[in-house]
Amino acid sequence: MYAILSGLPLAQIAIIGSIISFVLERRKLANYNFQNILILLFLFWMFVSYLFSIDRESSWQPLVDFIKVIVVYFLLINIINEKQRLYWFAVVLILIHLKFSQFLTRGMLLRGIGLGKSGLYAGAGLLSNPGDLATALATVFGISYYLAKLDHARLFNFFKVQWLFIAGAITIPIGIIASNTRGALLAIAVSSLGIVHKSKRKFLAVLLLILAGFVLIALIPNWERYQQTGTDADTTTQIRTRLLRISLQMLEEYPWTGGGPNNFVFVDKSFSSSEKVKLVQHNIYLQAATELGYPGLLLFVAIILGCFYNHRKTRRILIEKKLDDSFLHALSHGLDISIIGFMVSAFFVSVLYYPIFWIFVIIGVALLDIAKRLPVKD
Repeated sequence: MYAILSGLPLAQIAIIGSIISFVLERRKLANYNFQNILILLFLFWMFVSYLFSIDRESSWQPLVDFIKVIVVYFLLINIINEKQRLYWFAVVLILIHLKFSQFLTRGMLLRGIGLGKSGLYAGAGLLSNPGDLATALATVFGISYYLAKLDHARLFNFFKVQWLFIAGAITIPIGIIASNTRGALLAIAVSSLGIVHKSKRKFLAVLLLILAGFVLIALIPNWERYQQTGTDADTTTQIRTRLLRISLQMLEEYPWTGGGPNNFVFVDKSFSSSEKVKLVQHNIYLQAATELGYPGLLLFVAIILGCFYNHRKTRRILIEKKLDDSFLHALSHGLDISIIGFMVSAFFVSVLYYPIFWIFVIIGVALLDIAKRLPVKD
């Protein structure tokens, strides 16, 4: 998709651009948040797991990649320190994912709502796998929905940015259907329940949810695959049940440091006699546990819970300061739903070292810092 972008090292460009911005503006590392300590502890334990890994050569690249994530984390939480910057960062994030969701939606509609068994492919790079791409889309859905209610800016004094958020909220669920990813679609369902729970008009929200549910179910072209979930005909469930058994065996042997980042492939072969078993856990929580041990899993869960704490604390600060800021309020609620979507969808994929989740940690930390520095309303 969009071959013109295929050769561009977008991640490296983003990192270099962030560093240049940080240096030119003479910024300091001034955003102090407990998540900083948790993330550094996570990196430290990842390094410990690397030292005791089954195969260090295989563990090296994930460690290097995650160090890049950490660098970007500390740069961005100190660069995105104003509401306007945070707003446009959210816009860019939605635009990046809208590129995928609209492509999948158009592809599905142009095929007459027909996909076949494998679904459509639209990802690239880290998101080349349909499940990984669908997880990223399910994670963005929350902020896209809540920011769709806003209209803070226009592009070129003409185009309402609000329409980008609306387009994302509509095309993301359809795009996930097009990718044929059941886990991400479940994440959308659970996220929608979270939205209903947060809604002040619950009766209307329930009616709209039921209506949206019927529409999405009607759009599913291969309903038979969903009906087979959990049955003998569902080979995916059988494979993942086997992977669960292998993961538990691995945890018994490597409870503290795990097998090392990206080392599940070796333990997989040693614990399983099947030549056809897949070589990834297909579950981010099993990935954290099997590759980093129980301490790594606990740190990861602590960071997830820390996200909810930051979002809630942001809302509390806004209330205490008597600030009726619709953008910051909406973003904090949207981030809650986004993390819920990630937690559900990531139960079916192994994306621990990908930036999908960590970008939202960055936004939450930046959001709280901005709320803290806003003046109290008289």
